[in-house]
Amino acid sequence: MNAAELKKRLESLPRYQFIILAGGSMVMHGLREETNDVDICVSQNLADELGLSGVQPNEKGYYELPNDLDVTVGMDRFPCEQVDGYLCQRLEEILKFKKRRNEPKDQQDIERIEEYFAQQGRS
Repeated sequence: MNAAELKKRLESLPRYQFIILAGGSMVMHGLREETNDVDICVSQNLADELGLSGVQPNEKGYYELPNDLDVTVGMDRFPCEQVDGYLCQRLEEILKFKKRRNEPKDQQDIERIEEYFAQQGRS
């Protein structure tokens, strides 16, 4: 899904009670055209509203909701910045994670983020 589709999917959620993570954040930052699923981190209040209390997350700590939405709880774990009115995981954090995991599927994202930082004069 592209940025417009991503925003549409998340429009029913209270804007500052979730952070768009990983590939979704890269889409929002303009470093990817699309992502296959949406990972978000929500506040405990929103987790309660979504009915996640008492439900067991998967082995990665995510709750799998309909419409390819994967949710984890605890917004304080993810440094974020505002992009187009949405809280998005900081690219520096995504880069650290992808370098640490270092799977073949991460290589293109690593290159994109590093190139973006070089253009912005960031490291």
